Amino acid sequence: GSAIRHLSADASGRRALSVSADGGFQLWDVVEGKQIGGWQYAEGISDAVILSGGTRAVVAGKNCALMVLDLETGKCIWGVHNESVVRRIALAGSVERAVTGDDAGLVRLWNLAKGQCIEQLRTPELGISHVAVTPDGKWYWSAGRDGALRLWQASTGVCMRTDQGGAEP
Repeated sequence: GSAIRHLSADASGRRALSVSADGGFQLWDVVEGKQIGGWQYAEGISDAVILSGGTRAVVAGKNCALMVLDLETGKCIWGVHNESVVRRIALAGSVERAVTGDDAGLVRLWNLAKGQCIEQLRTPELGISHVAVTPDGKWYWSAGRDGALRLWQASTGVCMRTDQGGAEP
């Protein structure tokens, strides 16, 4: 098999979603210890997060696509074309919202039920390598390839602080 690049578990801990280097992603029953679904995405996957309940996932394709998939059928519920590759996805407090970071240095808040971008925050970064959200959804972090770590206030979209870490090699 191909190397696992990303792993996400649902809130119950019963299901997990793995993303392989070859563009495949697999749904796992953690309790039974077996794979219960698997799909191949020819363009490749940069990140995927399983949503609460374990029946849907938000998936970022390396072809700039962002999709919500039904994990029971493998069918796309909705999909949008992003201007650049989405590198990371983090759930934003509510299971119906997610934050993404992309190669263009944009941090976006998405309404996952409607497939709509609610907010777009532009950074001077060379691209976003990671995003994180506080459990209450009030704060977002973005980590840039230039080593900048930014703290965003969700209610205003304002960058409250920038710290300098190490840049990617």
